[in-house]
Amino acid sequence: MEIVSIDQNLSVQSDSSQYYIINNFYIVYEDKYFVISIRCYGNENKSILNNTETLNMKKGIYYGAYGIADRIKYLKQNYNDKPFINKNNVKIGKFVSYWPSGRTSDTYGLFFTIPNVDFNECSVIVNNIWSTFSLNEKLEWNDKDYKDKIKREKGKLEDFFQNLEFFENSISYTISNDSIKIINGYSFEKYSTDYSYIIPTINNLRMRISPTLNSGILGYMKEEIYMIIRVGENVTIDGIEGNWIMIKPALGNSLSWVFSGYTRKATEQEINNYFEGT
Repeated sequence: MEIVSIDQNLSVQSDSSQYYIINNFYIVYEDKYFVISIRCYGNENKSILNNTETLNMKKGIYYGAYGIADRIKYLKQNYNDKPFINKNNVKIGKFVSYWPSGRTSDTYGLFFTIPNVDFNECSVIVNNIWSTFSLNEKLEWNDKDYKDKIKREKGKLEDFFQNLEFFENSISYTISNDSIKIINGYSFEKYSTDYSYIIPTINNLRMRISPTLNSGILGYMKEEIYMIIRVGENVTIDGIEGNWIMIKPALGNSLSWVFSGYTRKATEQEINNYFEGT
């Protein structure tokens, strides 16, 4: 499991009813892409959004509901009914569940509280692990037997959840002037990232295993929207200058490399139309 990049910001819900700090850990595992999203929530206090000396972060407005839909409800329920205590003596509620939605088919979540005046409830969410790696075992709603299913499934699913167990047991929590310290033990190397949305400009642009013309072909780009995950080496191909870029489908998590010279950035209208249809 490799952390490709980390970002952090401080946001307030659009109705100004609540603010939160978010840390996103962008993860590459095998040839798949995931986001570990950690959010710590507070009550209404607009002054903290304007105090750059207290929390020196990018600031924005969040339009979603508290706790990422109603997953917080189930995380809190498990926190109260069946919590576990990690090696740092943190009490945690856990939720592994089938989760049918336009963008998510399953969810893994944690909930814990922190002794902080401004931020006191934290959630951790990762989506689409089960649907990506499970070949035979079906995940149920708020699945209490998921560990037995993982043991039967084995393979990449078991390995990924073993990484998550390390993560769960490494959670601590401190909020300082410019960061939240959530986990210890993961190595992180800063790569050039983009996260722009792109569209191919030619038919059947090859999607490759690695950033070279000699690498294997995984498939061909469709006329739809993809996200740039990593910006690679600058090269000239067919007389066109560009970069090798690591991409994934906008609503998927399979990774591949393509040459940017045959792509363009999607317009805001194209992006809106694409996501409105999901």
